[in-house]
Amino acid sequence: MLESVNKIIRGYLAGLLIEAAIVAVLNSVALLALGVEYALLLGITRRLAEYDPLYRRNIRGGHTYAGSLVTNSPLSALWVLLLFLVIQFIDNHFLIPYIVASKVRVNALMAIVVVLIGNMLWGVAGMFLAIPITALIKWF
Repeated sequence: MLESVNKIIRGYLAGLLIEAAIVAVLNSVALLALGVEYALLLGITRRLAEYDPLYRRNIRGGHTYAGSLVTNSPLSALWVLLLFLVIQFIDNHFLIPYIVASKVRVNALMAIVVVLIGNMLWGVAGMFLAIPITALIKWF
């Protein structure tokens, strides 16, 4: 039983790492397309910082917008915001349900539903824990 739980958790973490890498690349490519200096660094740090709940709640990528304002125009910062909203939509609605759920062998529709329920019950922590808990329940 512990071996199966370990396998589910490893699969979930592997899925999260793949998803994080894809989103970091999307962030960096979007910033490069807009001509923001240090696009690679800002794209990667934005993705890594998303795992910190305090950062997510209070700053929401402020360092990226500030970098865009300093190196480009205010219109560029608006484009950065819009592109990050699109990337976040793609991440939440496609990448997490398909990549992460496939690693723990949970149906994509079920993954979406349990992530929404996890958000309603426990907020951000519930969203992260919803898929592995569902996989464990499915296993039993």
